Amino acid sequence: MARGVGSAPAWARRNLRTIVAVAVAITVLAACGLTWWLLAHNETSEPVAQPEQPLTEPRAQEIAEQLTSRDEAQIRKAFVVPPEQALDLGLAESLAGIELEIDATTYEPTSSETATVEAEVTDASGTTTDWTLALMLTDAGWMVLHTMPTDEVPE
Repeated sequence: MARGVGSAPAWARRNLRTIVAVAVAITVLAACGLTWWLLAHNETSEPVAQPEQPLTEPRAQEIAEQLTSRDEAQIRKAFVVPPEQALDLGLAESLAGIELEIDATTYEPTSSETATVEAEVTDASGTTTDWTLALMLTDAGWMVLHTMPTDEVPE
């Protein structure tokens, strides 16, 4: 059977559709990646909204004292944790075995209700590790949302 000009076998049309679909997908992914990069590296982006109250040195010291108090009620005053949620067994004892110094001067807002701050943790053996504390501003003031060794914090 003779083919007309511009007609191609079915397998060629399928391959062409596949090639076009892959090219469109690559273009969309590249555009998304470029958009993300431009937003992440845009120095004219909006500034981070500042919380109504910064972390003060007295509150930083109070959080450190609450966390190392050996008292579950005091520990709960420092952590964002629902009242009905049980704390890990042994948490109070493990925290009591450390020295914790929160450096309020490293306070850095990340939103209108969250911030980070650096801390130095010294364990019972005298080993010192730098930690980053993620904080959340609650009705009760700044509380610890989560913690992570500073060298593990993603940039």
